[in-house]
Amino acid sequence: MAKPKILFLVESLNVGGAEKALISLLNLLDYSQFDISLMLISESGTFLNDISNLKHLKRKSIIKPTHNKLQQVINSLKIKAVYKWLPTNWIGNYLCNGYDTVIAFCEGYLTKWVAAASIDCKKIAWVHTDMVTNDWPVKTGIFASSTQEMAAYHKFSNVIAVSENVAQGLRNIFNLENVFTIYNIIDPDIIKKSLTPHTLTPKNRLNLVSVGRLEPIKGYHNLIESLNILVNNKKLDISLCLVGDGKQRNELENAVDKYALREYVHFAGSQSNPYPYIAAADAYICTSLKEGFNIAILEAMTLGKPIIATNSAGPEEILNKGEYGILIENGISEIVDAITNIYMNPEVLKHLSNHSIQRSKTFGTENQLRKFTSIIDN
Repeated sequence: MAKPKILFLVESLNVGGAEKALISLLNLLDYSQFDISLMLISESGTFLNDISNLKHLKRKSIIKPTHNKLQQVINSLKIKAVYKWLPTNWIGNYLCNGYDTVIAFCEGYLTKWVAAASIDCKKIAWVHTDMVTNDWPVKTGIFASSTQEMAAYHKFSNVIAVSENVAQGLRNIFNLENVFTIYNIIDPDIIKKSLTPHTLTPKNRLNLVSVGRLEPIKGYHNLIESLNILVNNKKLDISLCLVGDGKQRNELENAVDKYALREYVHFAGSQSNPYPYIAAADAYICTSLKEGFNIAILEAMTLGKPIIATNSAGPEEILNKGEYGILIENGISEIVDAITNIYMNPEVLKHLSNHSIQRSKTFGTENQLRKFTSIIDN
């Protein structure tokens, strides 16, 4: 009996939570059970190295990296053709042709293309964003309206959400019944094998770490403003390591210079392996304005790190409304108070560390894989 042919669609493998979750999933799937392909719109991103050892994974791409100037021109034309010129159903049919199941692994263009395809296959949309508070595909014009987006989601056999809060939002705003929750999969063994020592963490300080794109939605400006108060006003000995890169980096570095915090804030840049930075810290902090899940929080909890997180769909669910970490509203005073609390009370850090380890087991890999296999088989 032929194995089911499954296609995962993703735009690239740049460093991000959704991409990292996909890498973990691809590493853990049973290739003796499924014939699995990965289609990249653009063959780019740091995580390409992480799938190089998956010998049974079939890789395809539309736009391949090149140093040839003529090919670069051709690539730019391909990008315009895919994203602007060609009819949506043409792209969808091209991507879906030849597969039993096609998975649009992120909302936006992938969802739009697969929904438009007339190919007879099972279509699955994987949603990583809280669409109630951050319907970015409509805001950016990928879909002309929420009505058009809703019509697209109704063409999918199944919709997978990365948290129950995200799933409930999809049920409410798009009137969907076929929504299932599969938490972002992380492989604890991969995390532990990726740990290597580094010397960036100052001794005798409270060392905080945060992993994410340096963009406004991550709330890092508030975090640096808070650190200014903690270090310069309260005279607390605290350091912060930001692991990630993005369009706000210069602005954040300027704020660090403005407050004379260079000794206290380290920009580690984009890292395909952030685990040494997380492992070396005393606590993990997430100041995002909106999060569908936030895989970095779960990775930090797997490593036993206490969590401070601002309240949005993902962190609220991971921390179970604050039972397993410090859940706060997103404001500078709230961030300052939360960090001051763990600074002044070391016993709180130990208590939260135990809670993190306990809670991380709830999101066990085997259970999430069983749910995914069940959706494919049914």
